[in-house]
Amino acid sequence: MLVALGRFSDKVWASYSLFYVIGTFLAIQVPVVGWAPLKSLEQLGPCGVFLGFQVLQLCEMIRRRNKLSPQQTWKLRVQVFAALAGALVIFVVFLAPAGYFGPLSSRVRGLFVQHTRTGNPLVDSVAEHQPASSRAYFQYLHHVCSLAPVGFVLVLCNLSDSSSFLIAWGTAAYFFSHKMVRLILLTAPIGSVLAGIAAGRIFVWCLQQWLPWNDGGDGAYATNELGRTASNGSSNTQQQDDNDPTNGKGKEKKRKTTRKNTAGTSVQAAASSRSRSKNGNTSFDGIMSLKSAVESASKSKEGLFLRRTLTGFLVMLGYTVGTNFNNYCWRLSKDLSNPSIIIHGRLKDGRVVKVDDYREAYWWLRDNTPEDSRIMAWWDYGYQITGKFRATFEL
Repeated sequence: MLVALGRFSDKVWASYSLFYVIGTFLAIQVPVVGWAPLKSLEQLGPCGVFLGFQVLQLCEMIRRRNKLSPQQTWKLRVQVFAALAGALVIFVVFLAPAGYFGPLSSRVRGLFVQHTRTGNPLVDSVAEHQPASSRAYFQYLHHVCSLAPVGFVLVLCNLSDSSSFLIAWGTAAYFFSHKMVRLILLTAPIGSVLAGIAAGRIFVWCLQQWLPWNDGGDGAYATNELGRTASNGSSNTQQQDDNDPTNGKGKEKKRKTTRKNTAGTSVQAAASSRSRSKNGNTSFDGIMSLKSAVESASKSKEGLFLRRTLTGFLVMLGYTVGTNFNNYCWRLSKDLSNPSIIIHGRLKDGRVVKVDDYREAYWWLRDNTPEDSRIMAWWDYGYQITGKFRATFEL
């Protein structure tokens, strides 16, 4: 995204290169992942970006050393990228027949097509692969759903090379989680970041309304103090100029220059006003007037009282929402932490008991079937047998 916006730089190259090299190296160390980041088609996109960044950085180094013009730089980029594309084609032609590259998984295909048409009956039948609903977002993210969009807008209004990462992350996380409900968990980190930005901005604004030394806080007093300071400074300067007899000619010349500039400014303002009226752009004048009126009203004593009253309401609302969110997180963590094999049940008399039917069934299979038996089961039971009970069966 930064390259498309023309914001490629040494910092962008260094940050992404380190991120990809270190992240891929650590991922390869996980046995389940292995060499998938360099073989799976759905994970080769970052590798392509990494190679493209190296080519761009090489072109930048050549441009600085040879002091190339923009046209020469673009010509160099086209030549280098063409050579890279040719090398990649040759590489793919030799490795593809050997089965080096893995196909797109059905789960990934389900992100771009309807989840019931991936071609895999197992994926099509799982409820976790259905599109997410607003209820599911609130169930897993709670109040983060309300604050994260505000933080997204705040970051978008202050876009930079660093904050663009949050925009890209938030957009991708929401798109894919909306396609598949199980991916809502991927929105938790970026949702927390954006919600924290929104909550932090609101809290800072509330503090500014009670800090008299801050212009954004006690607006009335700060404005009055600045006004008195400016007034005193101008009066002292005027008094010094009046007491200095050598400034007579300079004062007269300064007055003439001021009159001339004022007249010129007035003529320009009148011409600009006539031009706006002629072109029908007077609505902008109304917006600016409304903005000035709101700013003046907010700096008055009544406006200061209203702003401080609003801060009190926001602080109480934030405390209530924060307490509710904290309690909900602890309650949800307990629900999600319960094992899927041993579950809790409640009897008619209200007693809570542990339901251990799954393990007892697996133990029965272990004790009453031959060791080389093949058990046909649905996918979740198959995961349990393969992963959680492999050690038990071996013993």
